[in-house]
Amino acid sequence: MAGRGTIVRSIHHVQPIWSTSNAETRSRVIKLYKTWYRQIPHIVDDYNLPYSSHQCRAKLHDEFMKQKHLADIRQIDMQVIRKQLELKEICCMQKNRSHLLNYWSNDAASHTTQPTKFLAKFLVGQY
Repeated sequence: MAGRGTIVRSIHHVQPIWSTSNAETRSRVIKLYKTWYRQIPHIVDDYNLPYSSHQCRAKLHDEFMKQKHLADIRQIDMQVIRKQLELKEICCMQKNRSHLLNYWSNDAASHTTQPTKFLAKFLVGQY
């Protein structure tokens, strides 16, 4: 029979990635959102996007609201790190214009109806 000391030593404490509390995580997310929000007019100009700054900011809001359900601090930290790296890639012109335009094309593709006939499934991307 294992003693109490063995059980206590076997339990691993999960270390936080970046933030140690919900308040700190929340402040990091808000700071990231503000940074993206301020950078959008420059992104629209640099990449010559066919969307206005207002439309891009609405898309930014939608992208952040998709992650609203996350509650684990580690998951939120990972998403913040990913979005910071993505912003850095965009600002340093390491992404192509087509990468940014994919944000809007994914929305259009998700709203289309799926074909029901057998051959129509193969011809969806043809037109």
